[in-house]
Amino acid sequence: MAETTRREFMLGEGSGTGSGSQNLHVGMGPAHPAMHGIIRITTELDGETIVKADVEIGYLHRAFEKDCEEGGYNNAIPYTDRLNYVSPLINNFGYCAAIEKLLGIDVTERCKYIRVIMSEISRICDHLTCIGASAMELGAFTVFLYMIKAREFLWELVEDVTGARLTISYGRVGGVKADLPDGFSAKTTKAFKETREVLDEVHRLLTGNRIFLDRMVGLGALSREETIAYAITGPLLRAVGVPYDVRRAQPYDVYDRLQFEIPTQKDGDNFARYLVRMAEMEQSMRIVEQALARIPGGAINVDAAGRPIDPAAYVDLGKQGKTEGLLLVPITLSPNLQGQQRAALERVNVHDKRVVLPSKETTYGSIEGLMNHFMLIMEGSGIRPPLGEAYAAVEGANGELGFYVVSDGTDRPYRVRCRPPCLPPMAALSRMIEGGMVDRGAPRVSRGAPSVGGCGGPCRGPPRRPMSSHARVPSAAHAGLASPAQVTFSPAQLAEVRRLQGLYPEPRAALLPVLHMAQDTFGYVSLEVEEYVAGLFALSPAHVHEVVTFYTLYFQTPKGRHVVAVCHNLSCHLAGARAIIEHLEARLGVTVGETTDDGRVTLQSVECLCACEHAPMMQVDDRYALDLTPEKVDRILERLR
Repeated sequence: MAETTRREFMLGEGSGTGSGSQNLHVGMGPAHPAMHGIIRITTELDGETIVKADVEIGYLHRAFEKDCEEGGYNNAIPYTDRLNYVSPLINNFGYCAAIEKLLGIDVTERCKYIRVIMSEISRICDHLTCIGASAMELGAFTVFLYMIKAREFLWELVEDVTGARLTISYGRVGGVKADLPDGFSAKTTKAFKETREVLDEVHRLLTGNRIFLDRMVGLGALSREETIAYAITGPLLRAVGVPYDVRRAQPYDVYDRLQFEIPTQKDGDNFARYLVRMAEMEQSMRIVEQALARIPGGAINVDAAGRPIDPAAYVDLGKQGKTEGLLLVPITLSPNLQGQQRAALERVNVHDKRVVLPSKETTYGSIEGLMNHFMLIMEGSGIRPPLGEAYAAVEGANGELGFYVVSDGTDRPYRVRCRPPCLPPMAALSRMIEGGMVDRGAPRVSRGAPSVGGCGGPCRGPPRRPMSSHARVPSAAHAGLASPAQVTFSPAQLAEVRRLQGLYPEPRAALLPVLHMAQDTFGYVSLEVEEYVAGLFALSPAHVHEVVTFYTLYFQTPKGRHVVAVCHNLSCHLAGARAIIEHLEARLGVTVGETTDDGRVTLQSVECLCACEHAPMMQVDDRYALDLTPEKVDRILERLR
């Protein structure tokens, strides 16, 4: 076969695993409700069982580390917001802690308490989102609404303090953007009361729910040894009984002065992870309540020497000529550094000794504040930590979040490395979902917590796009379809059904291949076919109908001898999918959702076929046609007889 033909029909039917059976290869993501654009999972299905799963990461890669190295130390703070938009404050403070470690400074007591308070509120928001979205994907939409309501109570607190709800950029090297507003403690008490009421209701709805337990207990489990080997931290590690928490193991800010417990479970499955997160929210509220009761007064920002500084007082010192001794800080240089570079780096100029960006009010309200801001942002100026390296870790909502920063003495980081809490669970995701049912993948993806707010979605096939109500259908005569009275398998097919059912611990796991067999035999899956198949599995017709309507691979109306499905998702759309569809409609004389009069071709458009790198593309029966052009489409149609 010529090279162009091989590229047009790239994907085969799958690998056989037994006499007469073939595994089904299904790609899920990145443009898929389960993946949120983050990952792609290529699965091999034997019936409804996931035999193999290949997790491909990197779809949300945005060169975070390189962006941090191209700007000043303060410029990277907005980038940290985007690492996890549901709990961005923890990201802000973790990065700032690494820079402060490089500078050798310690923030004020009040700043430490503020960081703890805002971090724990962010942690609760993250857990609410994760559990709510996971419950929704399992059918408990009411729980999702309750959790989002509770999150709204807390986001109002965040907005009161920071001025924003998402992508907040509240952290500052050496402090925070703003102090807690008046009345914040009372508002927090009220919000926590309402949040606890929601959590009590969710416990009643989920924790003892038989359906929820069936979809969570024993699923996606990892052993203690496997979890440690994958370097997994956070709720997933604590769900196997390991009480590791950065706040307790390597205390930072004022966590060592506060009383809280580290919730753990032993089973390591999805239900254990759910219980850990539910318990952690109560502990986070407990931490915030203690911090609000103990928070001292005073400054919220420091200078480069770690001394609290008041901007107005510094201006007065400048007027008196008393700031000269604060301008230069000697540093230790490498003995191998010589020449002009050594002379340039021998002393680090941090200008007015402030490392914290001034507030907007100060910047736009006084010439001193404007100059301060200008000198911290201007190219070649800004914070200049001494030569060195530092690593700072904080406990993110999903595990240990660390930042490793290397300084070469200039105003830009030489190297920035982020230790994301989401990467190890993604490495273990294949292990968690292989061997399970495809419809049980939802909580496993969400409990793995990809970094998009800490939640995933359902592990399911592409969304079904039903044929239009005005679709033309071929007659049974030219389509070779069976009438309802003919809905019965041959003895050989019945034997194959029994063989497939015997391959699984649960016979109903063979429902997918049997439905494919029925569709191949009768042309499509009618209501009569659904009832017949339901009888073979001792299931209700409604159960079979749920499966048929769930997957786009099954047709409920007669189809042509060949099915042409054009992907119209973003990549294909931008690459010209609309023109390909219009060309097919003109050549075939039908519109999307219709079948040609001779019963030869049914034309469809689908949401995503997971071959974005070869857009525009389409699926012809069980094979992919890639890198389409009108001429290539014409050649393919000529072969469809």
